[in-house]
Amino acid sequence: MIAMVCLRLVVAAPLVMATMAPAAKPVQEAGQPIAASTPQIDAATLAAARELVAATDIQKQLKAVIPQVIDAAMSNTTRMFKPDAIPEGLHERLTTLMRDGMTSMTDVFTPNMLDQIATIYARHFSVDELKRLTTLMRDPAMVSFRERMPVVTHDLMPVMMAAMKPKQEAFQKKLLSVITEWINEHPDDRSRLAQPIAS
Repeated sequence: MIAMVCLRLVVAAPLVMATMAPAAKPVQEAGQPIAASTPQIDAATLAAARELVAATDIQKQLKAVIPQVIDAAMSNTTRMFKPDAIPEGLHERLTTLMRDGMTSMTDVFTPNMLDQIATIYARHFSVDELKRLTTLMRDPAMVSFRERMPVVTHDLMPVMMAAMKPKQEAFQKKLLSVITEWINEHPDDRSRLAQPIAS
C-alpha cells in the first residue's frame, strides 16, 4: 500500500525535484543543514528549485491521499478473513495503525529534507526549466489536477492492484522458489533465515 503512495508522489517527483539546486556533495544526512550555495551550486538555481518544491507541496499531496491508501490497504487485509468475518475490534486497530503510520510519513518532509530534494534535482534542470516547471505547477489546470488526485487515486487503486496482483503473486512465488532452492542446496544457510521456510 505504501508503494501506491510512492507512486502518487512519483507523479510529482520530477516537478518537485526540478526545483532543486545542484549539490557539490552527496546528499547530506538528516539533521545536517545544506548551505545556500557551494562551489558547484548556483544560488539562483537553488532558489528556483526551492520555489518549485514549495509550489509542489509534497506533504499536502501525501496527506490528501492517505484515506484512499488506508481504504485500499484494509480492503487487501480483510481478504485474509472470510467475507465480513474480520473482528470489529481488530478492524479498528488495523485502521488506527495504518492511519498513524501513514500520517507519520509526512513528518519526514522537514525543511532540511525538502532542501536535500531540491539540491538533488536541481542538478538535472536549468534555472529556466525550474522556473517553467514552477509556473506549470501553479497553472490552474495543474492545481485542479492535484486537488482531484485523491479521488482519482481512489478510483485508480483497485484497477492497478487488480492488474498487478497476478504478476506480484507470480514474483513472490518465484522469489520463494529461488530461496528454497538455495537453502536445499546449501542447508547450512538455513540458520541465516529470519523465518523458516518449507523445504
